[in-house]
Amino acid sequence: LRSATDVILVSSHVLTVLTVAASTGRFLDASQSFRPGHPVRHAKTAEAGFRSGRRGAKVPPRAPPAKETPMSFRTLTPDYAVSPQITPEDVPAIRAAGFVRVICNRPDGEIPPELQAEAIGRAVAEAGMEFVLNPVISGAMTLDNVKAQGEAIDSAAGPVFAYCASGNRSSIVWALSQAGRRSTDDLIGAATAWGYNLEPYREQIDALAASRKA
Repeated sequence: LRSATDVILVSSHVLTVLTVAASTGRFLDASQSFRPGHPVRHAKTAEAGFRSGRRGAKVPPRAPPAKETPMSFRTLTPDYAVSPQITPEDVPAIRAAGFVRVICNRPDGEIPPELQAEAIGRAVAEAGMEFVLNPVISGAMTLDNVKAQGEAIDSAAGPVFAYCASGNRSSIVWALSQAGRRSTDDLIGAATAWGYNLEPYREQIDALAASRKA
């Protein structure tokens, strides 16, 4: 994998600076309490409504759960998009969409071997794209993660595609890496448009922006 792809590894040193609200020095991952892309279904409520009608009325069969399509790219900027976990079979569609680099923000420990970085990285390389490994641990995002994401975006020759479990961590680490380049409102708004709540990171984004202007 190393000979066929461009891999960036980051250390696990936990961020202890550049945050006002988080005294622990960690960026709390909003995906722990918020999971975008998962439809809310009220099957029991609907079923109860049907049953409250005339006696003996048949309850219609439940529709199958809505299925999230990872290839519904969530474009945060013209040159950066995020997605939930992808498979090797998804890679040709990513290449066809014009992306030149893929960033994996999901640690291997969260997923089975067939979805881990080695498998995805091999498929990405075979498709003629670059693969960057920048695993972001839920609840323990580091300054190294933020720097690596920014460098991977800045050095790419074209649009960049990033993925994690839901796209949330890929959105958070992107916003932090872009702090000071765009307004905090713009960064949060770009993610909010796709259901990612970055409001809890406003103070961290502002702090990073201020440190870069100093």
